[in-house]
Amino acid sequence: MNEGARDDSGARSARASVPPPPASVRKAADPVAPSAAEPPLGPLVELQSRLSDGRDPVVVLTAGDAAARASVTAYAARLLRLRAAAIDAIAPRPGARARDALRIVHVERADRGDLVDALALALDAAIVGQRVGHVAEVLSDALRRGRTSVIVRVDEPTAAASGWVALVLRELAAALAPLDDRGSPPLARLVFVAPPACATIGALGSTPIALGPRLEPGETWAWIEVLARSLGPAIDGRAPSLPSLEGALSRPELRAALREVAGEDALAEVDRAIDVRTSESDGSPWVWLRRAVAALARGDGEEAASSIVRAEERADDPDARRDVGRRWAECLEACSPRERLRHAREATRRALAGADAEEAVAWAKHAVRAGELAGASDADMAGL
Repeated sequence: MNEGARDDSGARSARASVPPPPASVRKAADPVAPSAAEPPLGPLVELQSRLSDGRDPVVVLTAGDAAARASVTAYAARLLRLRAAAIDAIAPRPGARARDALRIVHVERADRGDLVDALALALDAAIVGQRVGHVAEVLSDALRRGRTSVIVRVDEPTAAASGWVALVLRELAAALAPLDDRGSPPLARLVFVAPPACATIGALGSTPIALGPRLEPGETWAWIEVLARSLGPAIDGRAPSLPSLEGALSRPELRAALREVAGEDALAEVDRAIDVRTSESDGSPWVWLRRAVAALARGDGEEAASSIVRAEERADDPDARRDVGRRWAECLEACSPRERLRHAREATRRALAGADAEEAVAWAKHAVRAGELAGASDADMAGL
């Protein structure tokens, strides 16, 4: 069966393939007969519902601390693996491997181009150039044609929903949304796990599912039913946090016992998270930016200067080029004022040569500040 083709059974499997919510919360999840006395869906049950709903291919989860984000990533990974197994049971793919159903990527910030590189790496998508429309089209096409879902875990919040990455994410979400009620959604899902105040992820336009510090008692049942139906109601009555549940699962003796009955892949949801630093694509500006930063840390100024030039050359979108410049300016703050002055002057010349007046002015201001701290002479500052 072709990856891009789907029959009626495959479309049906895109919905209702995640295990249903437990009976204790099923009534609250019924939109037909809502009751004012019923509490709203908890985050785990809402996630379960939205992943099984074919109308919502992009889902955003927020959690305030790193442990909660890691734990909800593991929970979402189990749901997506169960969903993929249900779809494959209805519409099997010859030669498909269980590990192909899901990719997990982990990035520090959502406003850096590394995130887009990581998505391309996870989906085996070839990006040529950094134009926003092209990048979004390549990624959305990979998600629509295949069945590989992707979870992106973000560590740090971002203050502004602007820049090249935000534009790409906005275009990607629009490309994945069904055109109308009859539109055919992708079988794959794209899930973002981020801090609450992450404006770049907010550019997706998806209503976030917020994970609080503790779970509702009924929510523990959702976790138990996805992990194993045999854990019983005692855990539910304690209302533990999701990190504490995942911590219990990570105990060596329990992991060893589960491996014996379920195999090596049963607990590998987060173990296979893709490290974006393994990407070495010479066509990516973000790879060259990372090399420039590494050279700067080694004290190799010439290599750093050469690498940042290549990064700027490959950032053929104006917003991408400015994002490269902003990140480079942040990295230069750790250098001595004299070295910052040298790099800032070179960046100013490159911006002028590229007819980017706004970027040239910004770098000239960086150079003036560095020159004042370095005690540069009037002759050194004359060109600015």
